[in-house]
Amino acid sequence: MSAYETVTFRATMQRLEGEEQLKQPIRVPPSRLPLDQLKEAPEVFQPRDLACDTATKEQHVRVLINAIYSESGNRLDPITIWWSGKDWYVIDGHHRKLAYERVNQQGRISIDSVPVRAFSGTLIEALCEATRCNSKDKLAMSPEDKSNRAWRLVAMGKDLSKRQIADVCKVSTPTVGRMMHIPAHRDHPFRLNVTAC
Repeated sequence: MSAYETVTFRATMQRLEGEEQLKQPIRVPPSRLPLDQLKEAPEVFQPRDLACDTATKEQHVRVLINAIYSESGNRLDPITIWWSGKDWYVIDGHHRKLAYERVNQQGRISIDSVPVRAFSGTLIEALCEATRCNSKDKLAMSPEDKSNRAWRLVAMGKDLSKRQIADVCKVSTPTVGRMMHIPAHRDHPFRLNVTAC
């Protein structure tokens, strides 16, 4: 960590500690919030060093944007937020927030508010929660993996709707529709030995 990052981290922590001292209570934690009410303090709550791998970050945001367009209701998993005593801060979901903002900039659809999950605890507990949420070792499915799984579900011929397959596999409903209209040949690779997902 550079000296600049250390200073920025400390300054942001001090600011948040000051907000925490305000102790302005919240009555009911929200389940949705407008994007402009979601504040960010990545120096504290983003444990990844995103400056080193901007290509991976951009690729991830593009995947999220595609998921927003293909999801029913145009929503992703809830963004985890923490009440500082003054504002709601994103503690997990920085890339989801950025993806929503980019979708709004593109102008194809307008997203006024997004699903959120409120974390209650101290600033230090929120910092630890942000780290815990981001430290899970999990291999994401590639777009090819998602498409292949959709093909497999279509080929199984079970009573799954286009929407159900699209939601489960995170692919668009029109894509699944095109898959369903391709003739089911006996030698289709996904027809072979398909008994379960």
